[in-house]
Amino acid sequence: MRLAILIGIPGAGKSSFYERHLKETHEHVSLDDWRGKKNRRRREEAKIRAALQVGRNVAVDNTNPTVEGRARYAALAREFGAELVAYYFPADREGSLTRNRQRTGKKIVPQAGFFAILQKLQPPSLSEGFRHIYIVRVAGRGTFSVENSRQES
Repeated sequence: MRLAILIGIPGAGKSSFYERHLKETHEHVSLDDWRGKKNRRRREEAKIRAALQVGRNVAVDNTNPTVEGRARYAALAREFGAELVAYYFPADREGSLTRNRQRTGKKIVPQAGFFAILQKLQPPSLSEGFRHIYIVRVAGRGTFSVENSRQES
């Protein structure tokens, strides 16, 4: 059983990566699923818990920029005996801004929010409890390059 945490700035390709590589094997959890609703974090945790309780893999598709913010997922992984892995999308400011501008409606992240997350982005570390850290980059035309790294990044 695996709890996968996607980490990166808006427009990094996290959701597209999920759709292409994790959708068949991982339940999708994102705070965006409850945009405008109350208790988003509580709903998120309940959905993660429900999936892990029945032995399903989960992918958390948020920006997850800080060590402190990711600690909640590490605690859940430990509680359920799930393998904790990170899919880290190193900041590609220009590429991410371009992809963000191509979004429509509520999916567009305002520039102030984009830069606030960029400023907070902390690379994941094995010391957070991750068993693997996968470095993911947009390779073009809807493809990704993935480096499996057990080393500190």
